[in-house]
Amino acid sequence: MGLKDEIEVYDKAMVSVYTGEIEDYDAIVFPNVIRRREIDLIKSELQIVKPKMILDYGCGGGWLSKILASYNYEVVGIDLSHSLIKKAKRVAPIVTFVVGDCMNLPFREGVFDAVISIAVLHHIDARKGLKEVRRVLKNSCILILMEPNKLNPLSAIGRKLFPMETHTEGEEPFIPTQLRRHLESEGFKIKWIRYLFFFSFPLARMLKLLNSSIPRFLVNIVNAMEKLFERLPVLNSLNSVIAMSAE
Repeated sequence: MGLKDEIEVYDKAMVSVYTGEIEDYDAIVFPNVIRRREIDLIKSELQIVKPKMILDYGCGGGWLSKILASYNYEVVGIDLSHSLIKKAKRVAPIVTFVVGDCMNLPFREGVFDAVISIAVLHHIDARKGLKEVRRVLKNSCILILMEPNKLNPLSAIGRKLFPMETHTEGEEPFIPTQLRRHLESEGFKIKWIRYLFFFSFPLARMLKLLNSSIPRFLVNIVNAMEKLFERLPVLNSLNSVIAMSAE
């Protein structure tokens, strides 16, 4: 699938006018388990590196840009979809949003202190994308990325049986060693790797399709179980998200 086809798919995506989230998942497990953990990881890393200007790489409907701006960071968001950028501007009006190709960034060299990329690289040529990220980052500054893990069996089944409206033909999840090689080949030094969410993504997708929900006490149990899976040696590499920090 080419870039024009990607744009067509995401131009049709349903986006929350309040959060900027593409509405592929439920409204309980997804925000309170998945997004909460992702945001906690991002926030803790940014508190260490203290960036001045952040690029939200493949910003979609602006959900992350909105959150980062609320922490008083200067944020620029870029996405290929005119429709998503239009929606992002309404969700986070204080953020600068740009329509553009993540494999050919319209920014000068060394302008950003941090780049954050959530589930973008598996839609594009990862090497080209990372080369551009390397170019626009200042020396020794930070890249935080999260990508789907091809090794997670539940997500693999879900992609086959219950594909999302925003799944595209050309997207391909990563094997962790493959993603690591891509980063290292473009000159990045990896600081840490985490493996997140063994079953929360399929659960959140199923609840969305069933138009159903679960009680709050069960959300707490899901959170506890996912944290346990994160700590399991070797087995945690089967979790559905590969999270990395690199410089």
